[in-house]
Amino acid sequence: MRGKILGWIGGLGAIGVGVALAVTPMVLPPAEPIEVRAESGCDLQRGPCSAELPGGGRMTLVLTPRPVIPMRAVSVQATFDNVLAREVSVDFKGVDMNMGDNRFVLGPDGSGRFSGTASLSVCIRDRMEWDAWLLANTDQGLFTAPFRFETRRQ
Repeated sequence: MRGKILGWIGGLGAIGVGVALAVTPMVLPPAEPIEVRAESGCDLQRGPCSAELPGGGRMTLVLTPRPVIPMRAVSVQATFDNVLAREVSVDFKGVDMNMGDNRFVLGPDGSGRFSGTASLSVCIRDRMEWDAWLLANTDQGLFTAPFRFETRRQ
């Protein structure tokens, strides 16, 4: 009888260890992104903006139509050169005002492109500065870059 009980305890212990090992990757915190800077003169209201990645590669963000106006749908496209992107999102943050959660997941279009539709929160100010934080999980690591632009109330 004692042998059966010890057998059950050992079996349950092995199951517990297996479950713990299977769940552990899901509860570990994600890797911290490496922040890269947009190229000089970047303004998403004028056109595409890019950032060079360490070790080679480039990520580019485009918002259309322009001008980008709060509370109107905007097409978001991210492209990647010489780097394989797996998951991509963009998070719109007010530069000097908390505008809440404005993160949008972009879907793959193929050929290193990801796209989606977003909308910016309305602001009480006539002019608002934003950073569009592009976040990309790539074969070279997790990268993020802020691309600055300004909106004006219509």
